[in-house]
Amino acid sequence: MKVWQKTAIITIALFILGVLGAGWAYRPIIYYKIDDPPSTVDFNYEQMKLEVKSRNRGRVDISLLLILTVKNANISVQETKPWIKCNGTELKMHILLRSGMENYRTYEVYIQPVDDPQNFTIRFSIVNVSGFSIAGIVGHLFLEAYGTYATSAMYNRTSVNTYELIVE
Repeated sequence: MKVWQKTAIITIALFILGVLGAGWAYRPIIYYKIDDPPSTVDFNYEQMKLEVKSRNRGRVDISLLLILTVKNANISVQETKPWIKCNGTELKMHILLRSGMENYRTYEVYIQPVDDPQNFTIRFSIVNVSGFSIAGIVGHLFLEAYGTYATSAMYNRTSVNTYELIVE
């Protein structure tokens, strides 16, 4: 192998390592959760109100789809926006999380069981929907996502229209 070929290989390898190192250093670090699901809910008086929260502690912005799904219940939001889609059992919110967030971004959602079921469940997840910009590619390659306590909840009926949290 000639000297110029070795130099080219070393240069390319260093370039790739530099790009990967920078991508890892600037990766988005996402935390998301259902904030303090109530231990007992009495639907005789009102719907259950939950707060779902997310933040980006990383060093690059990221576009996400927050997805809440429910089983044996309906989910809704108080106000509709073009970036919120809801079909009753699934809620999708397309959001942009800016880098370096100290505080969580909070969204209120409402849950109502359907036909007084024996139990109902709630699940919260995220999907990276960043485009193919440099930040988007970094997000797709190096995203760290942490569902913190709690990202799901299951409620069992204890009496008519009253439910108790059994699994988080």
